[in-house]
Amino acid sequence: MGEIKTAALLLFITALVVTLFTVPLASKIAWRVGSIDYPSRRRVNTKPTPRMGGIAVMLGMAVSFLIWVLAAPSLGMPSAIQVLSSNGVNPLGVALAIAAMFTVGVVDDAIQLTALNKFFWQIVAACIAAASGVVIGEIASPLNGGYLDLGIFAYPLTVIFLVSFANIINLIDGVDGLASGITAVCSAALFAMSVLTFRFETAALVAALFGATLGFLRWNFNPAKIFLGDSGSLLLGFSLGLAVMLLNTGHTSLSMILAPIVMVGVPILDTFAAIVRRSRVGVSIGTPDKGHIHHRLLKRGFGQKALVAIIYAITALLCVFAFIITQVPLIWKLLIFVVLAALAILLGVYLQMFVPVVRRRFDPETGENEVVPINEVDESEDYTKDEIASALVGAVDVDKVSAGPSFKTERPLRVLAVSQHYWPEPFAIADVCEGLAAMGHEVTVLTGTPNYPDGDIYPGYERGARGSQERNGVHIRRVEIIPRGREIWQRVINYYSFSSRATKEALRMNAEYDVVLSFQTSPVMMARPALAYGEKHNVPVFLWCQDLWPESLTVGNIKRTSLIFKGYARVSRKIYNAATVLAVTSRNFSDYFKSVLKMNRDTVYLPQYAEDIFNEEAPKRSEYDSAKVNLTFAGNVGIAQAVNTFVEAGHYLEGDPRFALHVVGSGSELETLKKYKSEIGASCVEFHGRHPLAEMPSFYGSSDAMVATFANNSILGYTLPRKVTSYMAAGRPILGTVTGEARHVIEEAGCGLCCDPEDPEGLASICRQFADMTPGQREEMGKRGRRYYEEHFAKDSFYTILEKELQTMKDGKNE
Repeated sequence: MGEIKTAALLLFITALVVTLFTVPLASKIAWRVGSIDYPSRRRVNTKPTPRMGGIAVMLGMAVSFLIWVLAAPSLGMPSAIQVLSSNGVNPLGVALAIAAMFTVGVVDDAIQLTALNKFFWQIVAACIAAASGVVIGEIASPLNGGYLDLGIFAYPLTVIFLVSFANIINLIDGVDGLASGITAVCSAALFAMSVLTFRFETAALVAALFGATLGFLRWNFNPAKIFLGDSGSLLLGFSLGLAVMLLNTGHTSLSMILAPIVMVGVPILDTFAAIVRRSRVGVSIGTPDKGHIHHRLLKRGFGQKALVAIIYAITALLCVFAFIITQVPLIWKLLIFVVLAALAILLGVYLQMFVPVVRRRFDPETGENEVVPINEVDESEDYTKDEIASALVGAVDVDKVSAGPSFKTERPLRVLAVSQHYWPEPFAIADVCEGLAAMGHEVTVLTGTPNYPDGDIYPGYERGARGSQERNGVHIRRVEIIPRGREIWQRVINYYSFSSRATKEALRMNAEYDVVLSFQTSPVMMARPALAYGEKHNVPVFLWCQDLWPESLTVGNIKRTSLIFKGYARVSRKIYNAATVLAVTSRNFSDYFKSVLKMNRDTVYLPQYAEDIFNEEAPKRSEYDSAKVNLTFAGNVGIAQAVNTFVEAGHYLEGDPRFALHVVGSGSELETLKKYKSEIGASCVEFHGRHPLAEMPSFYGSSDAMVATFANNSILGYTLPRKVTSYMAAGRPILGTVTGEARHVIEEAGCGLCCDPEDPEGLASICRQFADMTPGQREEMGKRGRRYYEEHFAKDSFYTILEKELQTMKDGKNE
C-alpha cells in the first residue's frame, strides 16, 4: 500500500508541475493555428483567448506516467505495467484510447469538425478502450449475493458511458475554471474511493488527472489566460469516465455504479436540461445556447468566481454523498440517489434551466432556419408566409408577383417536374412551375411530403394525406417521405427517403410526358427520380442545378479530401452526366464541373429571375439624411450575412462626416452587433430593425447605394445571391464584400464596387471611392445594373430560355 501511495504522489506532483509549465507552450500553439475563442453573444469571455489548454494537460499526464514507468525500479515502487494491467486491462490500449480522444479534441479546436464526424471518432476512442479490457464487469446482486453478467451488452454500454462522460464535461466547459475544477474535485474523490477498494490502477489514473487539472487551474481560473478547448474538456471527461469504468471492471456492485454518477451530478443535470430545453423548441440538441447552469447563475448576479465556487461546493457535497452510498444498506442507497435526483430537478426548475432560450427562425436569404435568442429576437420580427414567398422570388410585395411571363406558348408541352420540395414549402420552384402552366403548358409535379424547414410534416399532410392536389394550374403528386427532423443524421435519412420513394413512384408512372424538368437543390440525389423516369420512357431530362454538389458539403465542414466528399463527387458526376441538358444558375458551376468533377459537357446558363417590382416611385425615408452618403444593408442579420463587416467598416469611416450607414433587418446577430458598434466606435452605423418587405422600396430609394455582405465560405463563390439581383432590379449601385459569381456579375454590369468577403477595411475603402464619385456617376452605375437585370434576370428572359431548351429537347427526341 505504501509503495502505491508513493507512486500516486509521484504521478500527482509530476503531472501538476509539467502541466503548470507547459501551458504557455499550449497557448503559443493555439495562437499559431488560430485556435482562439473570440468574444461572442454566447461566450462570457471579453477578450480573445487561446483554447488548446488540453495540450498542457495531456503532456502533464503523459510525462507523469512515463516517469513512473522509467523510475519505478530504482525507487522501489511497484511496476507501472503490473499495476495498470490488473483486472485484465491492457495499459497500452488505454493509453491509445486517451490519445485518440485527445486527438479528436485537438483537431476540432484547430479546424472545427462536424458534429457527426466528431461523434464518430469519439466512439472510435471509446471502442479502443473497451477492446483494451475497460468494460463494465459482473454486477453483484444486492439481493441474493449472485452476479449479473451483461455479456456482449457490456461493450456497447461501456462505449455509450465513456462517450457520454466525455461530452458532459465538454458541455459544461463555459466559464473560467469550471470544467477543470469539477474534474479536480471528482478526481480527488475517486482517488480516495479507489484506494479504499484497492483499485490501484484507478488510483494511478486519477492521481495524474488530479495533478494535471490543478496545474492547469493556475492558468484557467478567472480571469482565464487559456481555455481547455475540446482538446482538454474531452480529455478530462474521457479520463474521468475511464477511471469510473476501471473501478467497475472484473466484479462490481450497485454502489460503485451509483456513486460516480452522483459525483458528476452537476454536469449530468446541465446536459439533461440542455437536451430538454432544446427539444422543446425543436432545435438540435447540439445547438449552443445560454441556458447552462453557469449562464443562469450569471444572470442572477453571481460573478464568475462566485458561481464557480458554488458549483465546486455542490460537487464536493455530492462526492460526500457518493461515499455514503458505498457504505449504507441497499434501501438507503436507493433513497439517497432518488432524493438527490429530485433535488437536482428542483434546482434546474428553480434556475429555469429547462426553459428554452433560443428558437428557430426562417431566413429566406439562406433558405434555412437560423437559431435566434428568444429574448433578443421577438416573434413579431419574423417573416410572414407571404413575405417569405415574396423574398424567394426577389419581390417585396407578393400581390405584385405575376404568374408567369407576359407571353403564352405556341407549342404546349406535357412537363413532369421533379423536386423534393414544393408548395407549401418556401421554395421558388412552385413559382416556376405555375409560370409554365400560365404559359399554357401542362405541368405535373412529383414531390415529397412538405416538412421544410422545421423538420415536421405540415398539418393536414400526415400519413400521406393530400397525396394529389391541384394549385394554379399545376397537378401535384406527393410521395410520403421521412421528415428531415433537427439532426444531421435525420436529414440524411430524409434525403434518401425521397430519392428512393420518388424513384419507385416515377417508375410506376405512364409514358405521358414530353420532357422532365428536374429541380436540383440539395442534395444531388433528388434528381434520381427524374433520371429514372427519363431512362425508362426515353424522355429527355432537363436538370436545373441550383445547389452545387458535392461542394455544398463543405459548408458542413466536410473536407474535400474526405471519403464522404469523394463518394458524393462520384455520385454527382454520374447524375450530372446523365441529364440530357444540364442548366446552371451560375456560370462558375460550369468551371467547377470541369475542374473538380472532371466533366467535359456543355451547360445552359439559366439564372433564377428576380421580380420587377421597383417600377413605382417610393417615398423617401424621413430618418435618412439626404445630405449624407446613405449606404444600406437590408435583409436578415445572421451569421451567413457577416454584417459585422459592415459595422467594422463604419469604425474605419468614423472620422468621415459624409457617411451614414444603415442596417435594415433583424436576426440572430442583431443585438450582438448593436453592442459591438459601441465597443469599437462606429457611431455612423444606425440600426432600423426589421420592416415589412412592402416598405423596402422606400429604403432602397433613399439609399445612395445598397450593401451586400456575406461570410467567407467556398460555396459563396459559385452562387449568385438573390439579394444582388434585387438590388440591380431596384436600380441601386451595389457595394459588395463578395467573390466569384456575384463579383463577376457586379463588375461585368458595372453597377458597383467590390472587395473580398469579411474585409472591413476593403469595404471602407470602396465606400470612400463611391463617395468621391459625382451624383451623376453614381446614378449611371445604378442604371447599368438595371439594364443588366433586364437582359439577364427578368422573368420574360428566364422563361424564353427555359421554354426554348425544353422545346429543343422534345424536338431532338422526335427526330
